[in-house]
Amino acid sequence: MSNLFKELDKAFFIWRINLRSELAMRKSFLILTIGMIINDLAFPIVWIFFFLNFGSFNGWEVADVIGLQAMAGLTIGLSFFTAGGATKLPQQIDSGYFDNLLLTPGNLYLKIFVSHIRTSALGDVFYGLIMTVIYFILIQANILQMIMWLLPIIPAVMIINNFILITGLVGFFINDATYLAGTLQDTLIGPSLYPSGAYSGALRFFFIFIIPAIAIGGLPVEIIKNNSYYMILGIWVLGLLWTGLGYILLNAAVKKYESANLLANRV
Repeated sequence: MSNLFKELDKAFFIWRINLRSELAMRKSFLILTIGMIINDLAFPIVWIFFFLNFGSFNGWEVADVIGLQAMAGLTIGLSFFTAGGATKLPQQIDSGYFDNLLLTPGNLYLKIFVSHIRTSALGDVFYGLIMTVIYFILIQANILQMIMWLLPIIPAVMIINNFILITGLVGFFINDATYLAGTLQDTLIGPSLYPSGAYSGALRFFFIFIIPAIAIGGLPVEIIKNNSYYMILGIWVLGLLWTGLGYILLNAAVKKYESANLLANRV
């Protein structure tokens, strides 16, 4: 256990250095953050007009979609802001930067995540917080509901991080796989922004267990709607399973890695 805390401390140190580097360009940081908030606001506006015209959708109403946008903003934003390095994995492999990650001390799994920060993702987090406040007001949330709202966030971030890591592993087998990895990542992010009421039967099973899009947005809203503690436990189990899968597949893929050996200046 002490080794785990040491590795986490090293990873947090690297993450802080990257964050300070990004914050050094304050104007760019603010523009990216505010721009992302404005971009995200398009989603609830479209859904509000939809529900005003068509009423509820498979039990989902305006408040539920606001909650969905809040949870998606928080989980996706926190994932990309705290562990954005996985999104860059194919590029790191192609450029040879991955050699640096292999040769420097520390746990490779953690180093990949903290090797890059997406500062624009902080805009997603702020957007998620704003939507959360609106959601709590609309449903008149009590303390228990607020606590139940917070509990799925960490496992949902774990799911996103490891899904993105796993899709990035294609870079070990295919040259210039950045576009392919991004497309695979969109199969998680895109469906997570739609009400989970739209998914039923085999499709719902697929988007919970194969591509866990519902788990990072829709299920947390269903937890509040149904007052379900079992769903909270289910999301935690999924988070742990995807973490284990990501760790195992990374170690297996690294065995196939051959250094890019590109002559380039690396900082």
